[in-house]
Amino acid sequence: EPRAEFVSQAYVTSTGNHPILPVNQLDVRFKEGVSAQEVELSIRSVRARVIRSPRPDSGYFAYRLAYERTSNPLEVAIALSSRPSVAWADPDKVTNYAPSYTPADPFYGAQFHLSNANTLFGVPVDINVEQAWNLTLGSSSLRVAVIDDGVDVLHSNSGGGFAGDLVGRFGGGYGFDAMAALATGDNAYFPYGNDTHGTSVAGIVAGQHNNGVGGAGVAPNVILNVLRIFRRTYPDGSFSPTQVASTAQIADAINQAWSWMQSDVINNSWGGGAPATAITNAIGSALSSGRSGKGSVVVFAAGNPSARSLGLIGAVVYPASLSSSRNVVSGSAISRFGTPTDYAPNGTIDVVAPSGMFTNACVG
Repeated sequence: EPRAEFVSQAYVTSTGNHPILPVNQLDVRFKEGVSAQEVELSIRSVRARVIRSPRPDSGYFAYRLAYERTSNPLEVAIALSSRPSVAWADPDKVTNYAPSYTPADPFYGAQFHLSNANTLFGVPVDINVEQAWNLTLGSSSLRVAVIDDGVDVLHSNSGGGFAGDLVGRFGGGYGFDAMAALATGDNAYFPYGNDTHGTSVAGIVAGQHNNGVGGAGVAPNVILNVLRIFRRTYPDGSFSPTQVASTAQIADAINQAWSWMQSDVINNSWGGGAPATAITNAIGSALSSGRSGKGSVVVFAAGNPSARSLGLIGAVVYPASLSSSRNVVSGSAISRFGTPTDYAPNGTIDVVAPSGMFTNACVG
């Protein structure tokens, strides 16, 4: 009979200084009161041997076994688990665990939508982004379109704390101004200082990490495509009326996002007004033809039509309302405690994330 091969140490060292777990070890815990004879019989039944006995004073209550290299780990564990004397058996496994990633940006601790100790019904009220960051910070091959009032690539103080946070996110990206005919010294990449919404959205998406300024974006490695459909009338910082692109111009922006700009994700933090065939058709084209025919991911804000504190609750606004009939993703807001925000609508809402509890009047 061939000699069974076992590993005689707890860890096998690979090249370099990184230990890896062997694949032919197993932990097994026997039930209380099981005799030493039954323990020995169970271990022999799977052709294994003990490499560490239980040491309750050190916190080890299970036997560590080594079994033949040619044995199937699951079969060994199942065979042991099927014995009445065994409480559980679990093969040792090589893992891809890594230290949890947390950015060092100065405002990160205040970004409760990313990391929040509050819970509701035992569920943490945040987007659990640190678990995603352990896997990826986004890819430079992924393009995210921000259709809004423009994004300040000069990184001035517009954008509510994201100053300097978008460096590099426009490399290979594109810009499109649906209202270029109205330009008076500003454009999609260089909006007036009171056009701050798009810069804030871009910072939430792709604010850089560990650069000593601002907060942390969800996916700092992605490329941003910038499209402008809103504009303030004057560059003087006053709350002047907002100019809004026509439905045809907005449709043009959506079509530019998925076709010329090849955006994988098209973010629209706006909505409201009557449905428009041109906009609906452009969204449909993005959903069917974007990403080389796989379809772009199209996200719309569900809107801010409510004043729940006054007993007024509105419905999800257009175009987010298309999520009930198309593959549009509608997003809404909850408070940092998990409750609906004052302005959150009722209707088909696909995803929610923590945001401010109250907001001033805005589009949608």
